[in-house]
Amino acid sequence: MDYIKQLQHLTDTSHASLAQKIGISSTTLNRILAGNHISQQTENKVVDFLHKNIDQAKLFLDETYVGNMDHATEMNISCVFAITSHAFHDFKKIVYPLGWRKGDEVKAAGKDIAMLGDLLSTTKSDELQTFYTKTLTKYNEVAGLQYLCPYILAVMETLETISIERINDLEIVIDTRSEFFADNLTDCQKILATYLPLIGCHVKELKVSSCKSRDLIGLQYADFVANLSTRGSQEILQDAQINPTPRFKIEVQHLLY
Repeated sequence: MDYIKQLQHLTDTSHASLAQKIGISSTTLNRILAGNHISQQTENKVVDFLHKNIDQAKLFLDETYVGNMDHATEMNISCVFAITSHAFHDFKKIVYPLGWRKGDEVKAAGKDIAMLGDLLSTTKSDELQTFYTKTLTKYNEVAGLQYLCPYILAVMETLETISIERINDLEIVIDTRSEFFADNLTDCQKILATYLPLIGCHVKELKVSSCKSRDLIGLQYADFVANLSTRGSQEILQDAQINPTPRFKIEVQHLLY
């Protein structure tokens, strides 16, 4: 039962409090942590709880412009939510059959759509949830954050869609752009730390950073998702379990203005 380890990481409160949150007795929780047999009904409660309460997670974001990059006013932002460090193992094995080293990068641009769809369908897993959202390339109403604002909103939309209630340690990594500066990323982190609880997602430790995609497999996966989201048919996206987030709520956008 792989969820035993997950529960052990979430016992920063008393067993009684944790059991109450799950909707089981303390005795049953102790049985679970001891590896004893439990009923299907109890297992369903535990699994549902763990879907909403996570120890560690990373959210990788990349973008693909809609139309000519130099004149585009819209883009698709991919949001790849990973809950384990080996979530991209199959993707890495297929794209880099001889092994991957930091700095190696295969881009999705120009690749055959059907091939991209097959690749992401093959490498999907329970440890990954992938989304994309359509957004403006920038929001001039937010001085200093006009380029980061679309990503902030995409994070909010993604986490609200997943309905995560609690994450102990969340790292958000955005593919580096020349428009991003350290102070802006710090402001982005402060904004998300303030407003994520308002959409029901409580994060104990939050970090927002940007990185070159050639240095992280997660960002390379996000590049493939973003590219396919602008070119793939609905059927291809469904097969790869790439889901659109709901359109931005006006009231959520107003939080940033």
